[in-house]
Amino acid sequence: MIPLKDENPTSTTPVVTIVLIAACVAVWVLIQGAGNRTDDVEFTVKTAAIPCEVVKGRPLSQEELFDTFGPAQDEASCVADPDTPAEFPHKRVFVALVFSMFMHGSWIHLGGNM
Repeated sequence: MIPLKDENPTSTTPVVTIVLIAACVAVWVLIQGAGNRTDDVEFTVKTAAIPCEVVKGRPLSQEELFDTFGPAQDEASCVADPDTPAEFPHKRVFVALVFSMFMHGSWIHLGGNM
């Protein structure tokens, strides 16, 4: 149930909440292009946290990237010691983890979360 009012109202402005909402909207509109990007998969792989990367602490290799996003769509393609180099070697995996907290998939996703 969505609360319509509070029995213990506060007199302060929720500054942190407003800043987080503004950050999410800014990332969606300015960085993600409000869903109008034509390179969604490449953008996502370059900037968002991918579970395999977080677990291994390194960017996806070319082999893992092809197996995951190619025709096979194998989500379990995370390997311990890949044979190919990283597709985006300069990606900072743990920075991407923080950045992913502000990313959204659509206006409905953004609105529902806010």
